[in-house]
Amino acid sequence: MSPKMFHLAWFLNQGWGPGQWQSTWRGQMGKEWYTGKAYIDLARRLESAGFDYLLIEDSNYTAEIYGGNRDAYLRAGYSTPKLDATVLAAAVAQHTSRLGIAATMSTTEWNPYMLARHMQSLDQISNGRAGWNIVTGGAKLSAANMGYDDRLPHAERYARADEFTDLVRKLWNTWEHDALITDLATKSLVDPDKVHSLDFEGQWFKSRGPLNTPPGPQLEPVITQAGSSPAGRAFGGKHADTILAGGGTIEQNREYLQHVRATAVENGRKATDVKVLFIVSPWLGDTEQEAQASFQRAEAARRDDPTTWLASTSAVTGVDFSTFDLDTPLGSFADEIDSEHVKSAIEQFRGQSDKTLRELSVLALGRRPMIGTPEQIADRMIEMNEAVDGDGYLFELNQATQFNARMLAEVIDGLVPELQSRGVVRTEYEFERFKDNLLAY
Repeated sequence: MSPKMFHLAWFLNQGWGPGQWQSTWRGQMGKEWYTGKAYIDLARRLESAGFDYLLIEDSNYTAEIYGGNRDAYLRAGYSTPKLDATVLAAAVAQHTSRLGIAATMSTTEWNPYMLARHMQSLDQISNGRAGWNIVTGGAKLSAANMGYDDRLPHAERYARADEFTDLVRKLWNTWEHDALITDLATKSLVDPDKVHSLDFEGQWFKSRGPLNTPPGPQLEPVITQAGSSPAGRAFGGKHADTILAGGGTIEQNREYLQHVRATAVENGRKATDVKVLFIVSPWLGDTEQEAQASFQRAEAARRDDPTTWLASTSAVTGVDFSTFDLDTPLGSFADEIDSEHVKSAIEQFRGQSDKTLRELSVLALGRRPMIGTPEQIADRMIEMNEAVDGDGYLFELNQATQFNARMLAEVIDGLVPELQSRGVVRTEYEFERFKDNLLAY
């Protein structure tokens, strides 16, 4: 029996920024990243390989946790500078025709009406390929930039996000799908009987409606989401079309996927309506020895100087790791970590209390990295997907940072053709629209 087909996506995990501007394979990234050209080229390559979507991370603050200031972040170009993900999504849409494009927008930083309108506009300009990557927002500095005294508690953020998303989806449906008639005979552009007020009033939000924006080709743009906490899983099972999950063991991945699918069914959906993609970080080479050597060089560099990783981890967790000894087991100071910042990241730390920060910096080079030739990595991806009855993978390339041209070529020109030859990923798109391609298998 042939293995089942699965989906592929790509995570631009530091958003529209300077990428690996110090890498040997940086190209002109350090000087021209802000033009978007490198990312448009990336999107074209992903489309040529049949990827389902490009996910563009975003954030609205300049970190200043590590060392108590923003110096390390600005020097390394970590998460700052950064341009708006939705603008890049619109640019990418004009240079592709099938690739799904998901832009990150936070429910604590956007207004529901404006987000609903913005997403329908993106869906129109992309001919039905827009996606909204929902984040609830957990950074104190981002909250401060938006005028809040502090970030909301974890549970409240998800409850608020649930209402926010309900409202956005209702606004998307204030126009019936055939309201735009453009009838010259009756001199009617829109059928007034098919546009409706909403009069929504909840605990956090209210909106009269309707949108002044007609529905895009998908009617409701694709919703992507990541979250491994119980609240995050429940939210994803209710709203998401595709969920991004950190790669774990076969047992952990199977349990996660089954829980999400059960939650979808509890919310009146089909289990297959939600596509769960597990994060993979491949290290590729012409031989296994070459791939191992590449990984070992990165390990040695990270072990000698984990500053960038520590600074980025401080930004994610809200903890200044510059104050802790690099070679002391984490368990000795785990209780000092703020569990309300990013709950899943904190729990992962506490589950590795026997490790030192230096050791964790090396482990973070990839989420359970797959190391080897394209043939070997393809074997492992197929084996994992079959074992968990999964939906596919999202590439978050190694070093826990951004992509460079060499890494992209290794995946697009080496690994993907091998997967295609095994019949497990598409060689051409079945449909024009993002959601239709997600649901194709």
